[in-house]
Amino acid sequence: AAPSVPWLSALVLTGSALAAAAAPYLGIALRGVDPRVPFVLSTLTLLAAVGGLVYAERRAAAGDAVPAAPAPDSSPRRTALFFAGLLVMAIGFQVHFALNSAPQYLRFTVQAELPYLLPVFWIGFNLAMFPASRGVKRWGPLPLMALAAAAGAIATLACVIAPGLNTLMAAQFIAGGCWGAASVAAYSGAIGFGRTGREGRFLGTLFATLAIATLTRIAMNASGLAAAADFKTLLPWLPEIAWLLAALMLLTSARARSPTRP
Repeated sequence: AAPSVPWLSALVLTGSALAAAAAPYLGIALRGVDPRVPFVLSTLTLLAAVGGLVYAERRAAAGDAVPAAPAPDSSPRRTALFFAGLLVMAIGFQVHFALNSAPQYLRFTVQAELPYLLPVFWIGFNLAMFPASRGVKRWGPLPLMALAAAAGAIATLACVIAPGLNTLMAAQFIAGGCWGAASVAAYSGAIGFGRTGREGRFLGTLFATLAIATLTRIAMNASGLAAAADFKTLLPWLPEIAWLLAALMLLTSARARSPTRP
C-alpha cells in the first residue's frame, strides 16, 4: 500500500548503508585471508538472500492482493525533471564520497585512520532514513528531495572549509544524512510515478540513473581526469554545485502539474 512505501524504502536502503559502512572494516579484517574465502562467503550469502526472496514472494502471492491505488498526478516533464535531478545529485554524491572525502580527512589525519572515518557518512545516511520516511508522507518525495539536496550542498561545502577533524566529521555525518533522506524520497517517488503497473519500470530507471552516476565517477578515474591538476582544483566544489542544481530541478518538478489538472 502507498503509505508503507517510504518505510519499506528505508528498510531496503538500510542494508545498503550497513554494507557500505562495513566495507572498510571488512577490508582490514580480510587482509592476508585466502581470496577464495570471500568468494565462497559472498556466494553463500547470495544464495541465502535469493532463497529468502523466493520464499517471501511465494507467501505474498498466496496472500490477499493489495488493492490498486489511483494513478498519481504526473507528466512526462515532471518525471524527466525528477530523474535528471536524481542523476545530477547522484553524480555529486559520487564525487563527494569517492573522490573528495579521503583527501578531506587526510588534511587532519593519516591514511591508516580512513577505514574508521569514512563510515561516518554512512552512519548519517542510515540514521536519517527513518525520519525521512515520515517526511515523505508529510511533504511528498520531491519537496523532501529538493530540501535534502539544498542542505547537502551546505554540508559538502562545510566539508571543504572545515577547520578541524571534528567539524569535518560532523559535516560528513550531515551530508550522509541528506543523501539518505534523498534516497528514501527517490525510491518512494519512483514507485509513486509508476503506480499502477509500472513500478518495476520506474524503479529500474532509478537504478540505471544511479549506475550512470557511478560509471561517470569510474570514467573520471579511468581516464585520468580526476588526477589532472586543473580538474583537481574543481573537485571540491563540484558536489555543492551539483546538489544545488539538483535542488532547483527537483523543486521545479515538485511544482509541475499534469496538463489534465489546473
